[in-house]
Amino acid sequence: MRFKLLPLALFAVLSLTSVAIAQNSAAALANLPEADAVIYISPQRILNEAAPRVMSPADVTSMRNEFAEMKKSVGVDPATIEYLVIAVRFNKPSTNLSFIAPDVMIVAGGDFSSESLMSLGQLYLQDKARVEKHGSKSITVMNLESLVPDVVKNPMLKPYSEIGIVPLSANSVAIGNLSYLKSAVDAAEGNGRISAATIESLLRDPNALLSTAKIINNLLTMLMQQGIGAVPDKQAQSILQSVKMSARENEVVWEADVPEKTVADFIQMTTKSAVPASAPAPKPVKTRSPVVPRKRTRKN
Repeated sequence: MRFKLLPLALFAVLSLTSVAIAQNSAAALANLPEADAVIYISPQRILNEAAPRVMSPADVTSMRNEFAEMKKSVGVDPATIEYLVIAVRFNKPSTNLSFIAPDVMIVAGGDFSSESLMSLGQLYLQDKARVEKHGSKSITVMNLESLVPDVVKNPMLKPYSEIGIVPLSANSVAIGNLSYLKSAVDAAEGNGRISAATIESLLRDPNALLSTAKIINNLLTMLMQQGIGAVPDKQAQSILQSVKMSARENEVVWEADVPEKTVADFIQMTTKSAVPASAPAPKPVKTRSPVVPRKRTRKN
């Protein structure tokens, strides 16, 4: 009987472990800044649970040996990285509606020392990086052009010619463009944190090895406000301003409470402008009688 209950007990332990990992990740991710799109990856579970199922024992042993060498050199074992988060935040278009590259940030947390990792990185980069102070944190800023000269030749990568890295906690670091890293530091200190709904959507399945959450409500709101300002008709502006958007799970819901009189006036005004004005009566055309030539008589 005990042997029959053993698989059930193992399943319960694994389930509780997944829930505990999800709760720890939720607590850590709650300190991140606002994001419009988030991707959550669990390297620890992928390497420790999923990889052995598709790899041969020899390959698994080789992989773990390589991880052990990495820990000796950089102080981080990839198999102990609990979470890897890719966050994207869209920027408001400029006044001339030109495209502005979004903010991008990668956050890693796990069983490693962020301060030791930062010290090792600064030792490696030396004069290729500078340190900027923001709040209580020091951000190491790297110029990618000096490390990868071809990066500025790519228009898509040019806005990210400078990236930074900052320790957010004792066992987590963030890498990304400078403005987003500053927002991450502010969020870690309690300002402008990511919404609880996004975290809940991101970690809705504790057994997922990879999950995503897309909350584009802020981007749509900004674009809509600009669109409203471009509409010349005040009545139409009033109707558009009554539209409210909200993010619910994996949907963006549009709602509006528009008074009936406003709608009736708008329809009436639109109908009037669509009816062409009556054409003026044509002016009478003056006609001339045909001129009959006189017959000339010859005198003898």
